[in-house]
Amino acid sequence: MDRDTVIKKLLDNRDWKSMCGLMKSPTPGNYYVTGMQQGNLHGEKGWIFYAGYVVQLRIKAGDYGTDLVLLRLPNGKLCSYTNCDFYEVKGEQLELLKSIFDEGITYEEYEDHTKPYTVGGKFPEVGAVVEPSERQSMGEAPAVQITTSHGDGSKTVTVV
Repeated sequence: MDRDTVIKKLLDNRDWKSMCGLMKSPTPGNYYVTGMQQGNLHGEKGWIFYAGYVVQLRIKAGDYGTDLVLLRLPNGKLCSYTNCDFYEVKGEQLELLKSIFDEGITYEEYEDHTKPYTVGGKFPEVGAVVEPSERQSMGEAPAVQITTSHGDGSKTVTVV
């Protein structure tokens, strides 16, 4: 099977009980498929962006204080994800996913956590799990604020 076919099959068979996201972080070294991706819902940018293994987890380094995940794709490319769900791939599905990786691209053989990984050539960090760093975080800003204007000119701000 080609990569796109394998990834679409894995997406169709996501185990919803294995979902990681806002409350639970994915684990470096484990293989995942992602949840929906804005602008790539139907593979417009490529199905390959939906599958890989976690190289590095940056705690609270993403938008609105969420985690930032560096995912190694089957073609060897490293991509960053924030505000995204991940579904761990196990068993026969895992073997299928590993089969579409370029030769030599495995977590154990390819990754070197003694050297820094970057996000877009910036924010170098060493290690598999990186604790919060103010210089790379968007902060603890709320995800949504609702401002209601009242007839008397006053306003109410609700943080969701």
